[in-house]
Amino acid sequence: MDLRNGHIPHLQRATRVVADGGRTDSEQLEVALFHTHLPKLDDAGFVTWNRQTGTIEPGPRFDDVEPVLELLSENHDRIAER
Repeated sequence: MDLRNGHIPHLQRATRVVADGGRTDSEQLEVALFHTHLPKLDDAGFVTWNRQTGTIEPGPRFDDVEPVLELLSENHDRIAER
């Protein structure tokens, strides 16, 4: 899983987009990620998110969700078609 290896694509760009407030649909999704989804994932213990540095690491409950994330990652092209 990319998160285990410390690889999170576009995280720095997403941080800048959030600071700007987001202007396009994809930027609005990034804003939602930072203001809605990451806080919830952090609260649930799936990730540990340092809001000040923008770093995301596996949380204490990451193992519970990792198989689902791997399945989604491996089949993203099939999922996107639907």
